[in-house]
Amino acid sequence: MRNVFQRLESVIRTDVAVLITGSSGTGKDLAACAIHYNGARRNHRFIAINCAAIPETLIESELFGHCRGAFTDAKTDKPGRFEVADGGTVFLDEIGELNPHIQVKLLRVIEMKEVTRLGEDIPRKVDVRIIAATNRDLRKAIESGEFREDFYYRLRVAQINMPDLKDRREDIPMLSNHFLRHSKSCEDNNFKGFSPRAMNTLVNYYWPGNVRELQNVIESAIVFGQPPLIQMNDLPLDIFHKEDADNLELSSGKSCSLEVMEKKHIESVLRIFNGNKTQCSKILGITRPTLDRKIKKYRIIIE
Repeated sequence: MRNVFQRLESVIRTDVAVLITGSSGTGKDLAACAIHYNGARRNHRFIAINCAAIPETLIESELFGHCRGAFTDAKTDKPGRFEVADGGTVFLDEIGELNPHIQVKLLRVIEMKEVTRLGEDIPRKVDVRIIAATNRDLRKAIESGEFREDFYYRLRVAQINMPDLKDRREDIPMLSNHFLRHSKSCEDNNFKGFSPRAMNTLVNYYWPGNVRELQNVIESAIVFGQPPLIQMNDLPLDIFHKEDADNLELSSGKSCSLEVMEKKHIESVLRIFNGNKTQCSKILGITRPTLDRKIKKYRIIIE
């Protein structure tokens, strides 16, 4: 994430097109907002467009606008999103869902900085920064003919990849407490934090829905929990599936990695001695600094 922040700071100082990649729920939209609202265009409009949500028959009119009589329901002139965003930023989310016909038109917008409304022949100048985002592998889409290579390289002047939550588990406690403090699930949020076992469960879950899923889980736990702490039984059942599978594999004698066995053994000893590291290190036959390193390595939450 430090690398992500450094790249964000670098592109904020420029006005180039940015392509943000990453799995769904990793915060691509937040990264786009950070670029706009900290950059030179912050006092102008930020127009977010979900390319997958607009019907293919309407996408051209939505992006570029139309004049009266351009099609059956066009009763008045209407500016497109690019004109509305003039001076600001257009955020094209799910850019990989656009058909090649619209990609060609957007390529012209990037190159010529102008749009032509449907039903008109005269182009209109627009000054916008373009930020695009996708959870698709655009290189594979290029190979299959679904995405234009020239459009891809125009968008990818600067690329930022948002990592999956499972690849930055050390951020889970910070994010969880942030969502707990700023939750809108109930008016009187008197929660102070999480029990050690509940936090340990959150840290060890694999989070296929990434940060968005984590936020929803915290909101759910607030609804069903009782202050002052979020407990394990306040969390949704599917959060436990991976941890339960690991425990079952270990207890049934099936093969598992040495690291998994070591982690489970250290957790068990810590529970027996109520988190007393001095006693645990003696029982485990290792030094206290070595125990600290292993606790950090395995992201063990001490109860």
